[in-house]
Amino acid sequence: MIRLPIACPRRKRRTALRRGVVACLMMWLLLVSLLMAAWVWNWNYLVLVNRSMQQKSDIIALAAAPVLLDEDILRDFPGLLPLGPDQTDDFAEAVATAESYRLQNNHAGSQPLRVDSGDMRLTSGYVPDVTGQSAPFRFEDPRPLLDPAGPPATPNPQHNTLYVECRRLAGGSHPVRYLIDNCSPRRAVDVLGGAFATLDNLVIGFRPTATANSPVVPIAILTDAWAGERTTGPDDYPDVVPVGNHIRELQLRLAKSATDATDANAVLTFYDGTINAGQLTGQIIAGLCAGDLPPNGCLGPVTVTAPLSLPAIQWVNPVSYPGLNSDLAAALDAVAISTNPRRVFPLYEDFSGTQAQLVGFVAATVHGAEIDADGRLTAIVEPCFIIHHTTWTAAPNHPSIPARNVYIHKLRLSH
Repeated sequence: MIRLPIACPRRKRRTALRRGVVACLMMWLLLVSLLMAAWVWNWNYLVLVNRSMQQKSDIIALAAAPVLLDEDILRDFPGLLPLGPDQTDDFAEAVATAESYRLQNNHAGSQPLRVDSGDMRLTSGYVPDVTGQSAPFRFEDPRPLLDPAGPPATPNPQHNTLYVECRRLAGGSHPVRYLIDNCSPRRAVDVLGGAFATLDNLVIGFRPTATANSPVVPIAILTDAWAGERTTGPDDYPDVVPVGNHIRELQLRLAKSATDATDANAVLTFYDGTINAGQLTGQIIAGLCAGDLPPNGCLGPVTVTAPLSLPAIQWVNPVSYPGLNSDLAAALDAVAISTNPRRVFPLYEDFSGTQAQLVGFVAATVHGAEIDADGRLTAIVEPCFIIHHTTWTAAPNHPSIPARNVYIHKLRLSH
């Protein structure tokens, strides 16, 4: 006889229970997985928005900070600005520049990553040491731009830093909402990015790189002439109505002869330590490369408290250097009519006849050069601003004791 197995009702119930438990666990696991996926998706999206806003803050700050340079400090006419430099107009220009770059970045980005006008805040202030070596990072005298309720318009010291904050608040008009959420309306969060862009002008030298020359010319200017002759000189350039731009120029002059340097206020300087006149015209046009300097590739440190003595000549001997003055004048004229006529000129205090003692740097626009009646090189220069990444700056407590430079800056994200 063959006996058939008899199904046990209890076993059936256990099997069904197990299947139900497994199905329930699977549903819970699926739900948890979906929630985790939504959380990860939302998190990645928020990180993307945050990074985009941080990048926009960096870009806008770097673009707008140079406008804080106040052209008023280049003007030396007595009584023109009895209250001194005024950065109010520079703040307005910084706001306009920031707004322009905000729009440009919006055009290049996707809709969810755009920054509205109300999402961006600008604040100016002063950072005494961007390196943080003499003190922790400090943002002094911060005030919103164009804030009529803020402190007086003329800061002391001159503001050198622009803080740009791009923020989209959950309760604002342009919130960042979760991509996936079970609420309606979807929840929003605060997302922001901020950047401090500082014009660092504690200049002690220059460090050209393999791909970028430093805009330094081999013509040093007498410190007393820059401080005295220029500030009492003419205002002839540019030739605009009514006259000039209220920025006075200086005529640079080499010596008339080996024995007559009565009105000379400039020398030709050789940065690699050897007198090689063949390098001068190239340096005027292209600037200094690392090969134009000693093996360390640096020009500096150079300050009043740490001067640098270099070979120099004040009179161009027509026998030793035939045609050099004409070549130098042609090179300076080429710079004057170029798209960027701005150059850095070293300052010197003493000239011994073979060595010049450099004590600092200034920036000036070249307006032209000629050979005067005495057969010597003369040139016209006008102070300007230069921002260049090969500028070598230091902390205030550097052994060379750098002083703030009105004319030359390095732009950097400082915090």
